[in-house]
Amino acid sequence: MVTFSGLYFDPSVLIKIRYEIPYRDIFYDLDGTLTGLGPKTWATPYWKHNEQPGCKVDLDVYDGLLCDSTVQVRRIAFYKYVPDIFFIMDLRILKIDDSIVGSMDNATKSAYYKNTSSYSIVPFRPKLDPTNGWAMPFVTGHKYKLHWRYGLDFTEMRIDLSPHWKTDDNDLYIVHNFTDVRA
Repeated sequence: MVTFSGLYFDPSVLIKIRYEIPYRDIFYDLDGTLTGLGPKTWATPYWKHNEQPGCKVDLDVYDGLLCDSTVQVRRIAFYKYVPDIFFIMDLRILKIDDSIVGSMDNATKSAYYKNTSSYSIVPFRPKLDPTNGWAMPFVTGHKYKLHWRYGLDFTEMRIDLSPHWKTDDNDLYIVHNFTDVRA
């Protein structure tokens, strides 16, 4: 997370942000001079799971999402997984707030879960921070379903919160699939 304040953009500037791989940046705008949305606002790369109330997509000028001061954005990293079958596997993230899936009947919910266009598809990152894992920005206060490409279960996984996470931040709910295999 990078904090900004007191920025000035020449009127000739048409693109204010251009993100690069791995697309996990979080920009916190203290005074609104970056986002134009007022103080305590956010800019982050576009990920489908972060299309939340209080956020809007602006790919032309900001190359991602802009979120107002009602929102918090924090990073979560997933790594040190067992078994090693997760190596180079995509992470899939789906929004599953009660306001989205709570009133769906089973058939509609099943179709929503199977619709790959509803997911953020996060590529595996072999680089540092963390090594061999996935690190992503999340809009807090929401519920997300996470699974890996083939829906496999892990027996161990390290999940780290950003050091910027505060005790009074909104909660984040993460749901994982679990398969209990018995002989």
